[in-house]
Amino acid sequence: MVKLSMNNLCLLVVSWLLVAVWATAGHAAEVTVGLDRSQIALDETVTLSIAREGGNAFPSVDLRPLEKDFWIRSRNKSSSSFIVNGSLSSTFNLDVILAPKRAGSLSIPPLLVGTDKTRPLKVKVVTHAQPKTNAVGAPIFIETEVDSNSVFVQAQVLFTLRIFWAVDANITEPADPVLVNAPLERAGDATYTKDIDGRTHRVFERKYAIFPQQSGILEIPQIIIQVTIPTRPRQRSIYDMFGNRGKQIKLRSEATRVTVREIPAAYPAGATWLPTAALELNEEWSVSPEELQVGESVTINIGLKGGGLLGTQLPPVELPDAAGVKLYQGKAEVENVTSDAGITGIRQESIALIPTRAGTVELPAVRIPWWNKGRNRIEYAEIPARSLKIKAAESAETAGSEIPPGAGQLLHTESEVVESVSNISSRQVNLLIGLCFILSLIWLATLFMLVRTRRQLSALKVGEEQEEAARKTTERAAFKKLGRACRANDPGRARAALLAWGQAFRPETGIMTGVELINLYPDSGLAALVGEIDNILYNQGGTDGEWQGRRLLEKVAGIRKNESGSNRKEPALNPLYK
Repeated sequence: MVKLSMNNLCLLVVSWLLVAVWATAGHAAEVTVGLDRSQIALDETVTLSIAREGGNAFPSVDLRPLEKDFWIRSRNKSSSSFIVNGSLSSTFNLDVILAPKRAGSLSIPPLLVGTDKTRPLKVKVVTHAQPKTNAVGAPIFIETEVDSNSVFVQAQVLFTLRIFWAVDANITEPADPVLVNAPLERAGDATYTKDIDGRTHRVFERKYAIFPQQSGILEIPQIIIQVTIPTRPRQRSIYDMFGNRGKQIKLRSEATRVTVREIPAAYPAGATWLPTAALELNEEWSVSPEELQVGESVTINIGLKGGGLLGTQLPPVELPDAAGVKLYQGKAEVENVTSDAGITGIRQESIALIPTRAGTVELPAVRIPWWNKGRNRIEYAEIPARSLKIKAAESAETAGSEIPPGAGQLLHTESEVVESVSNISSRQVNLLIGLCFILSLIWLATLFMLVRTRRQLSALKVGEEQEEAARKTTERAAFKKLGRACRANDPGRARAALLAWGQAFRPETGIMTGVELINLYPDSGLAALVGEIDNILYNQGGTDGEWQGRRLLEKVAGIRKNESGSNRKEPALNPLYK
């Protein structure tokens, strides 16, 4: 009897389920559509929700009509089933995340959901959303500030963003503001804590140095901050075990406007515009200016530093030309240094100075105008004029102080002759006969000495010829070394080989520097070629590959051909004795 009751009960349940399914299938499916917000900003998204109640499955949905005004960021399907008043009901949901392509009133057209259509919707898209600096229900807020609401064109605007939070939160790094005609540089980040109303907040601070390039109004747009507050353990779903999704919060800063003024009319026309609180100009010499010598190079390092300026804003610093020295401008080094005050631009110039003559050389002063933002007036950074005392090269001093070999002997011989004539004129007439006899003996002795001297001169000539041959051998070796350096296009080796060749080619001059060698051939064009080498060697921006040694080698070969050894060599004796 019990077994029969159980069978009847199972039958009853199955019958009831079949009736419920039949009743559900008999009802028409209903489609609804909605938006989570009616107004959004151009940089925000909106969620379109499509729900279908009834039916056994969610039919396909054609989303292509949305692509005219929106980007489809993502789509998510879900479903649920439940029994109401003995009836089985199913709901199918589709959430579509849309990003607007433009501002204005955008339409969401009817969408085909299976055989049904949704109703049309509208959403208003604004360019800028209302600022939202505080999170609702959470101790999180942001603030922004500028160091000045009115600046000169190209002057630094220091813009600071701060984020405060007193709860566990994941904060997405903010994007840099996008500005029109205003270069922007990050000026540093900092993290610290601050007590506000008795509660400790963590603070993230980021500074930007902005340099507006045109006068008018500079608008710094809103900064958007994305914050996620992790979900508490008991609130998490099985799909968010670590609370990564949590509560999403979006904060917006206030937009900031800064007035940008034009360059003052009092500023010198043609000068580089430098608006700053301080401009520093200094120099440093590798050798004391009191110890300069002809032909020796000295490096002058000139530094220019301006607060609130980019290194690229600082102008080149050039020493004016001065008679008696050659100047070679090197490649400048430019850098930006960040601090709490923003950007400090630094420019380092390197100039090679080579004295070309002994004596006093006057270097003019260097003056750079700049605009003092604090005092609102023009000022000048200056390197004062300097008098250089140039010493002669050591070889030149020695040559100027020495008496040529043999000169003292010749003077001594002439004095003896004069003295002899004086003595002869003072003798008495009665000794004339004896004197004639003595003079005859002297004549014979002179004749003997002349024959002997001719033999000695012949031997000396052979020695000189041997010495000249040795000199030519040394000169040829030096010229070959110069040729190898020139063909290798090596300016450093070529300059050293050129000086060695000059010393071998003109040993009687005692040259010690390239300047002295150039002075021996002022009209040969050698000075210009040596100047090219110096530009490569002393100019830091140059490279060895820029120099070609062919022209220098051809010029030296021409000098060797045009100036033979016999034309240079001074006669050892007067023609009378040849």
